[in-house]
Amino acid sequence: MRKGAAGTLGSVFDRHAPGLRKWVLEETRDDEVAGDIVAETFAAAWRRRRWVRISPDGSAYPWLLGFAQSLVDGWRTTGRIETRSRVRIRMRLRAYPKPAPPATGLEDIRADLVDGISATLQRRPRVWASHAATIAMVALVAFTHWHGLQLLGG
Repeated sequence: MRKGAAGTLGSVFDRHAPGLRKWVLEETRDDEVAGDIVAETFAAAWRRRRWVRISPDGSAYPWLLGFAQSLVDGWRTTGRIETRSRVRIRMRLRAYPKPAPPATGLEDIRADLVDGISATLQRRPRVWASHAATIAMVALVAFTHWHGLQLLGG
């Protein structure tokens, strides 16, 4: 994930988003807030992927939970949800559906992450020019998304 290898974001999202959303929902008791915090958590993780911390059992969940905990704490303090990472990667900001089954809404968050990363590649090519591995991953993500294919690793 540190190098932006193809499919890692999708794999990490698919593995940890349901549990993370469940935890955030328990903390906030608000479906919309939980969706926004999960989206911001993964956008922040994408931006800070070079510093990913993997637990001894090989999981990124504790690292992601740290982002989520900080966002929940900020929401409790200010009543607002941080959007900096989503804005930075040009991810769409919107209210995500309530999780009727627990995974509902996660597909939308995942799709918005892909769209945001793709949009950043298009609008800010100089930023990406210095990150060759990331360019390859983003191009693959954009290609699979634009052609309606499933993101690798998902």
